[in-house]
Amino acid sequence: MSATTVSASPKSTSATPVRRITSADADAALREGWADFMDMRGDLIFVGLIYVLVGVVAATAVMYERPPGPFVRGRAGGVNAN
Repeated sequence: MSATTVSASPKSTSATPVRRITSADADAALREGWADFMDMRGDLIFVGLIYVLVGVVAATAVMYERPPGPFVRGRAGGVNAN
């Protein structure tokens, strides 16, 4: 079976070099990514709070079988409670 080479441009005859990724490359990328991640810790606090708030709202909605909040009719202490 013969191999066929297909190029994107009919004028180009040279093959594009393919670089190999070694474990040293992966280690360096992970090390740099971790350093960047540790420099910007403020977003972690924000994301952590959002997840907690969404979890509390979802748990409350499931427990009471209706959306939580002060504007829900029939809820004691709500703004529109009659």
